[in-house]
Amino acid sequence: MNGVAWDVTGNTDLTNDGKTRFLPDGVRMDRALGNKLTGRGAILVRAYATYVTISISDPLPGGSPYEFVVTFR
Repeated sequence: MNGVAWDVTGNTDLTNDGKTRFLPDGVRMDRALGNKLTGRGAILVRAYATYVTISISDPLPGGSPYEFVVTFR
């Protein structure tokens, strides 16, 4: 995520703090928008005041790579 290694099989949360900081100060989390670039299922980005959730709905068994962009208006 923005150059920060993130293994979602070990931890589904990535905090924007310390060694895992991936966004600068002043970013409005509640203005996040998602755009899927590749992947066989859907992604859903939910924006809240202090955090963002990203859900991936993968319809088939087995793993599949996904690539998406989250932007902040």
